[in-house]
Amino acid sequence: MDCLGGGYPASQDNHRKKVKRRFLILYAARIAKYKAKDSKGVRRVFWQFIDKMGFFKFDLARIVDRAATKYSFDSSKYAANIVAGYGSREIMPKVVYEFCNQVTFRDREFMAFRMPEYYLTNLYGDFMRLPPVKDRQRHDNVAYRL
Repeated sequence: MDCLGGGYPASQDNHRKKVKRRFLILYAARIAKYKAKDSKGVRRVFWQFIDKMGFFKFDLARIVDRAATKYSFDSSKYAANIVAGYGSREIMPKVVYEFCNQVTFRDREFMAFRMPEYYLTNLYGDFMRLPPVKDRQRHDNVAYRL
């Protein structure tokens, strides 16, 4: 576990899993049209159905957002980016997630986590060493504006 305070309650992990399931439904709606093109038979019908339900994406995004923000950051001991793909590794003491460092990137100023090294180590281990080329993965990100 982490070095800033031990474990976290099982109820938090259950909540994270619940939000993740809802997010996966939203993600399926997003990729359905591509899956429908590449699939055949029953799978194609399934993905076409999901694609037709895609007009609910905004409602799904709102449901995910409501569940993800159910608990107050200020009154919590732990926090997490619960719609990310790192599971329980994202659950850390909330002090890690506090924005208090100002950093410069390409001539622009941004707010950064209080403890970026701690955060990155929890997620990736030795984050300063690149993985072998065969193990590197691209990450596609989608944002929904509510």
